[in-house]
Amino acid sequence: MSEDRAAGARPGGEIGRGIADRAAPGERIGAIVLAAGRSARAGSIDKLRLRVGGEALVVRAVRAATEAGLHPVVVVTGPRGGGVRSELDDRAVEYVDNPDPGRGLASSLRCGLRALHTRTDAVAVVLADMPWIEARHLRHLAAAWWADEAGHVAEVGRPAEPKVDAWVPVSGGRRGNPVVWSARRFADLTGLEGDRGAAQLFARDDVRVVEVPMPDDAVLRDIDTLADWRAALSHGGFDSSESA
Repeated sequence: MSEDRAAGARPGGEIGRGIADRAAPGERIGAIVLAAGRSARAGSIDKLRLRVGGEALVVRAVRAATEAGLHPVVVVTGPRGGGVRSELDDRAVEYVDNPDPGRGLASSLRCGLRALHTRTDAVAVVLADMPWIEARHLRHLAAAWWADEAGHVAEVGRPAEPKVDAWVPVSGGRRGNPVVWSARRFADLTGLEGDRGAAQLFARDDVRVVEVPMPDDAVLRDIDTLADWRAALSHGGFDSSESA
């Protein structure tokens, strides 16, 4: 099935703070920040400790999640995750180690989901190397999730539509990250393998995806290499004087 047929759409619009806090007890969105990757394309440097706008990449990712009102925030680190933890030593986050991140992104996602267990009704999967992502992007996704979950009531005489499984940000017609997943799909996500992560589920006919328009292309941009980082400092919209 094509992506167009698999996906609905939701309008953007300005989203207020702490949208996740509007939900009733037991209806919460958590976040998994994936920070266990080997950063092979960045050489020997710990990519997630590189600074843009005066903050390490991993700090920016965690700050976006916490300021959006997502809770709990679980950070998945690798065998040499001490540096990442030291960057986050004053943050209200939980940690889980992925002993073998070389098995791919799905292995880190599995570790994070097991740490969350049944404490949330949905989770935002946040990649730690996307410094343009801010709390407002996550609030857009959280608002779309809340609108679908709270409004899922069948009209009299009509069957209810299938519940949504994933809320995917789009910019310029392209899907990006982070993605919010309903807890209904946690078992499927835990069973994934390889480096494509949760995107493997999008092709399934039984997975209902809603596309959430974003106000900019932050959901499409990441830092894979040192060249990407230098480009972000020079013309990425960050204050380069604070980014050394």
